[in-house]
Amino acid sequence: MQDRTLGQEGAIASYGFISKTSILRIGIYLFASCIASLNVLFCRDALVANFIIFIELAILAYCFLRGNITKYIGCYLIFLCTSLEYGVFIGTEEFYGFKNFRLLGVNLGIISLLPIFFLACFKGVKINKIKANYPSLCKFAYLMFFLFATGTIFGLLQILLNDNNIQNMDNFIFNFIGQCYMMVALPLLIIISFAYILSWEPTNISSLEDYLIATLFGIVVSLIVSLLFRVEGYYGGVDTLLTSTVSIFIPFMFILPFYKNYEFSHNINISIFATIGTILMLKYNASGKFIIFCLMIPLIICCIVYKNRITFTGLTFIVILFVIIVFGIPFIAENNVLFRIKYDEAMGLLRFWSEGWIQNM
Repeated sequence: MQDRTLGQEGAIASYGFISKTSILRIGIYLFASCIASLNVLFCRDALVANFIIFIELAILAYCFLRGNITKYIGCYLIFLCTSLEYGVFIGTEEFYGFKNFRLLGVNLGIISLLPIFFLACFKGVKINKIKANYPSLCKFAYLMFFLFATGTIFGLLQILLNDNNIQNMDNFIFNFIGQCYMMVALPLLIIISFAYILSWEPTNISSLEDYLIATLFGIVVSLIVSLLFRVEGYYGGVDTLLTSTVSIFIPFMFILPFYKNYEFSHNINISIFATIGTILMLKYNASGKFIIFCLMIPLIICCIVYKNRITFTGLTFIVILFVIIVFGIPFIAENNVLFRIKYDEAMGLLRFWSEGWIQNM
C-alpha cells in the first residue's frame, strides 16, 4: 500500500523523465516568448496590438479573481518588460503596446497595479513579518522611499531657485508633477505589490524567479523573430533589431548557472540563449551600457566561482566565455559602425586616467 502511494506521488511529481516543475517552467518560458514576439511583430498594427493588450488584461483579471496575486505579478512583469517603448528606437511614434496604452492619460503599467494596491489597503501589509523574514528587502524599500523623497525635494528646490530658468519653461509645474508620477508611482506600486505577496503568499514568492528569467528568454526569442522577419528599429543612425529596453540585462543570464543549482540541461539552455542574445545585441543593438555589462560578467563569475569553491563547472563556463569573447568580437565588429562607436565609448568610460574621462562620463 505504501509503495503504491509513493508511486502515485511520483507520477504526480513528474511526467516521464520531465518533472512537473520543469514542465511548468517551460510553459512560462514559452508564454513569455510568445508575448515578446507578438509585441515585436505587431507593434505598428493598432488592431492586433490592442487585441493582444485585451488578452493580457484578461489574463491579469483571471489571476486576480482566482486570488493568485503571485501569478498576477509574474504575468504583469512579462507584459511590462517585453513591451516596447520610446518611439525614437522604433522609428515612429505610432506604435502600440502594454506600456504605451493609456486610459485617461495613465498607462497600463500603473493601472494594472492599482487592484493590488487597493487589496493591500483593504487587507493590510504585515510589515513586522517582512522585517523579520526579509530584512534586506525591507532596507531596499526604505532606500527607495528615501530616494523618492529626496528627488522630489531637490526638484522643488530647483524650481524655487529657478535653476537653469526652469520657471520660464511652459507648464513647468505640470511637467514636474508628470516626472514625479513617472519616476515614483510605478516603483512605489511594485514595492507595495511585493509587500502584499510577502505578507499573504510568502510560499509562492520564489516562483517569480521563473517569470523574471522567462522574460529574458522571451526577449532573446523576440530578437531572433525581429531578425528573421526583418522587423527593424532605428538607433544611432542605423537599423537595429526591435526589442525591449530590458534586453541590456541579457548578459546577466550567464551568472544564473553559478547562482542557482539548476539541472544541467537547464544551465545549458540558459547559456545557449544568453550567448545568442548577447551576440545579436552586440551585432545589431550595441550600446555602451550593454558592452560594459558584458565586460563585468566574467569578473562577477570569477568572484562567484572563488566564493562558492566551484571547480570544474565554473572553469568550463569561464573557458566558454573566453572563447566567445576571442572569436565573437572580430565577427561582431566586422563592418559594424555602431558597435565600434559604442565600444570606443565604453572603453573611454573605463579609462579613468585619460584626459577626456570626465567628458566621456
